[in-house]
Amino acid sequence: GDINFNNDDGKKDKKKEKKYFVHEGHPSLKEVFSKVDTSTGFNIEVKYPNENEKIKYDVQGFPKRNEIIDAILEIVFDFVDINPDRQIFFSSFDPDCCALLSLKQPRYPVFFLTNAGIQKSCLPIDPCCNSIESAMSFAKTTNLIGLVVKVEYILKNPQYVELLKSKGLLVLTYGGPNNDIKQISYQEQLGVDGIISDHLISFNQVDKIKEESSSDEESNNNNNTNND
Repeated sequence: GDINFNNDDGKKDKKKEKKYFVHEGHPSLKEVFSKVDTSTGFNIEVKYPNENEKIKYDVQGFPKRNEIIDAILEIVFDFVDINPDRQIFFSSFDPDCCALLSLKQPRYPVFFLTNAGIQKSCLPIDPCCNSIESAMSFAKTTNLIGLVVKVEYILKNPQYVELLKSKGLLVLTYGGPNNDIKQISYQEQLGVDGIISDHLISFNQVDKIKEESSSDEESNNNNNTNND
């Protein structure tokens, strides 16, 4: 039936309208599992508002972390019990969600997402959300597999890739520069383990360039050998 977006006074409630369309515009986790081929891996990012965001956006009656994590894991394992071939990892900007995901299931790796303090205007209260050193310590303490770091931080501080890996942590990055082929190649040289990008074609182009370069080099070597 028709959805009523009006307030009691008859005026249109834009917030109500926006919330509805955001909800309707996204498939459920069950739908994604059932409709996407198992050859496609999933990065299941768990969203949870920090205290600053709850105040800023007037969030009330939000479910507890345990409830959300349990609901997600129930869906995940219902599907993987039927077909275990899909590659999956979990991630979250919320430290407590990461800790719970690590504690409640040992099967799939968990990454802690961090902007490393770059976005000063939206710093959460928890120190491990705004410091790469604190994030590193947190990941080790809670047995996470690694960090997903805002790429701008890594580009400015490339030494942290080696430091994180020396601690036994994997390093992934996210952010706008990851749509740039040159930035992708540079991060690969640094030893970054994975890149989250909006344009997967960029990865294909990088691989194609490498293959062509390798093929040209092999051809040149063969020619030199024949000339000798």
